[in-house]
Amino acid sequence: MKLAGPTLLNLIGLGLPMLLGLALIPSLLLGLGGSRFGVLALLWTVAAYFGLFDFGLSRALTQAVARCRAAGDAAAARGVARVGLWVLGLGGVVLGLVLAAVAPWVVGSWQQVPEPDRAILALRVLALGLPGFILSSGYRGVLEGAQAFKALNLLRLPMGAWTFLGPWLALQIWGPDLVAVAWMLMAGRWLACLAHAAVVARVLGRGPVTPPDARGLLVASGWLSVVAGVNPLVAAADRFILGALASAHAVAQYVTPQELVTKLSVLPAALTSALLPQWVQAGPVGAKQALLRALRPLLYLVLPPLLVLAMVAEPFLQWWLRAAFEPGIVPVLQVLCVGVGLNALGYLPSTWLQACGDFRSLAWVQLALLPPYVLLMWWLCQRHGALGAAASWTLRMGADAAWLWLRALRTQPAPSEAQP
Repeated sequence: MKLAGPTLLNLIGLGLPMLLGLALIPSLLLGLGGSRFGVLALLWTVAAYFGLFDFGLSRALTQAVARCRAAGDAAAARGVARVGLWVLGLGGVVLGLVLAAVAPWVVGSWQQVPEPDRAILALRVLALGLPGFILSSGYRGVLEGAQAFKALNLLRLPMGAWTFLGPWLALQIWGPDLVAVAWMLMAGRWLACLAHAAVVARVLGRGPVTPPDARGLLVASGWLSVVAGVNPLVAAADRFILGALASAHAVAQYVTPQELVTKLSVLPAALTSALLPQWVQAGPVGAKQALLRALRPLLYLVLPPLLVLAMVAEPFLQWWLRAAFEPGIVPVLQVLCVGVGLNALGYLPSTWLQACGDFRSLAWVQLALLPPYVLLMWWLCQRHGALGAAASWTLRMGADAAWLWLRALRTQPAPSEAQP
C-alpha cells in the first residue's frame, strides 16, 4: 500500500491550520477576554456537534465510493454521491433550524455568560452555515473514497485555517463582538462548500448515473449516524458540564490546553484517512493483515511529539500564552497528552471496523460509554474543575481504544462482511 504520499498530504492539510490556530489562540484569548473566549469555544463546540451529525453518510460515502471505483463503476460512484449529498443537504437545513430554535436554551444553560443575547444571536448565525458545513463533510467523504487527497487537502487548508483566521479578522475589524465572529465563520463555511462541490464534480466526471443500493447505504449510514451523533456529544460533554458547574472562564482554562494538545490528533487522522479506502479495496481479510503492521508507524508518528509536549509543558505554555498563562493549565495539558495518545491508538481498529462494514460495533461502544462518562465527568468536574474534566476525558479515551482493539482482534471477518 502506498501510504507516504496520501499521509503527507493529509498532514499538510490538517497540520498547517493547526499551526495557525496555535499562533492565533493567544491573540483571541487576550482580545476577547477569558469569558468571551470561553463562550466562543462553546459556540465552536455546539456548531461542530450539529455539523458532525451528518447521519453517518460522510463515512458511508467514503466506503461506497471506494468500492465502486475499485470495481471500475464510475456511474455507480456518481449515483451514490448524488443520493448521499441530497440527503445531507436536506438534513443540514433541518439541523440548522433546530439549532436556531434551541439557541436560547443552550446559551441559558451556561453560567456567567457575558452578553447572553449576543451569544444567542451568534449561535443562530452559525446555524445558517450548518447546511454548508454538513455538505462539505459529505464532499470530503466522496473525495476520500476517490483517493483524491491532493484536491481534498487543497480545500481543507483554507477551510481549517478560517476556523481561527475568521475570528481573528473579526476581532481586528469589529473588536470583541461574538456576532461578528459568527458571521465570519458562517461565510467561510458556505464558500468552502461551493469549492468542494466544484472539485467533486470534476473528480467524479460527467456521464451516466446508476442508482445506488439504497438498503446498503441506509444500513451503513444508520449505524454511523449513531456514531456521528453520540461521539461528538461524548467528546463535547466536558465543556458543557464544566460550563454548567463552574463558569465560562473555567471552560477557557480547560479548552485552551485542549485546543493545543488535541490538534496532535491530526497525526493518526492523516494516516487512517489514507488507510480507509485502501482497506476497503483490499477487503476485510487483507485489511486485517495490515492492521497490526500499521501500529508501529502510528506509534512512531504520535508518541514522540506527545512525550516532548508533556515534558516541556510549563515553559511552552508560558511562551505560547504569554500574559494569559495560568499555572493550573500545566497539569491539565499533561493529562490530556495521555488522553490524546490513547485516542490515537483507537484510530486503527476504528478504521478497520469501518472498512469491514462493522458499523454496529462502532455505534454500540459509543452508546455504552455515554452514561458512565457523563456521570464521571460531572463528579470530577465538581471536585477538581478543569483537571477533573481532563482526567474524565482521558479515561474515556482509554476505554474506547481498549474496546475497539478487543473487538478488532477477536473478529474473524469473511469477505462478505465488507458489505454494510
